[in-house]
Amino acid sequence: FYWFETLKQTDPFILGDLNIDFNIDILDILMLIDFIVLDSSPNISQLFVSDYNMDSTLDILDVMLIVNIILDN
Repeated sequence: FYWFETLKQTDPFILGDLNIDFNIDILDILMLIDFIVLDSSPNISQLFVSDYNMDSTLDILDVMLIVNIILDN
């Protein structure tokens, strides 16, 4: 994907870090839930880092995977 290559070259990112603060925490989970229930729309960077399992869908599986990352830390 062109946008992914562009993102890799321009913005540092951590998969699961939706608010791009270089920390995966409950704020990222809350943002993802807002995206899933369509209360807000992600930008391209947020869309990429929020799809943790890379299945092109933002859903509860992404939430669970990111929660596991938080719990493991």
